[in-house]
Amino acid sequence: MDEDAQLRALIGEFGEALSRTDPLPDKETTFGYRYGWGKHLTTGRPIMAIAAHPRSGYDRKAYMTWKADPIINHAHTEKMVAELVRLIRLWFPYRNGAWLVTTPPQGASKYQTRDGIYPAGIIGKAVATELGLDYVTTVARSSEKTRHGKAETLRQPEFRRLVQPGDFTLVIDDMCTSGATLARTIEALGAPAFCFVWCT
Repeated sequence: MDEDAQLRALIGEFGEALSRTDPLPDKETTFGYRYGWGKHLTTGRPIMAIAAHPRSGYDRKAYMTWKADPIINHAHTEKMVAELVRLIRLWFPYRNGAWLVTTPPQGASKYQTRDGIYPAGIIGKAVATELGLDYVTTVARSSEKTRHGKAETLRQPEFRRLVQPGDFTLVIDDMCTSGATLARTIEALGAPAFCFVWCT
């Protein structure tokens, strides 16, 4: 199967899953560098996240240095944004002006970056600019998250929707580990959305 046929099959599988009430099994599937790495997020509804890199194929030290201050490390920010934009354009060559770009609400990174900078917010805004779409903060936490980890995420109350999403929302994040934060973001949006992350 060539890459284009593979992509069509994946989109078809994702669309079919959205019409079902049962969630997809939790699985991570590599489907070619050109189209990134896919991860199904097991939640009340099927969600797929597409990543530019698998966790086995990135420089963790460089990533953590970037995350501590993405403004100073702007070269790494530009690289991440370019890779995300490339992926989004491959998956969605045509985009409606009513689409929005958003990010999950900030969590523990608030306490781990210079002046509480939100790394995902920086790349989300830059991705929106490159795509000619609006960046909107759509979802908020009901209580602050001070530590990373799936258990900590699951202890948090459900996220709150702040604004009504557009026709379609692109959710951007720098890293997807368990997928719990992305899943809660999609559930709070309650509208069609697709997740793109730099690494999973």
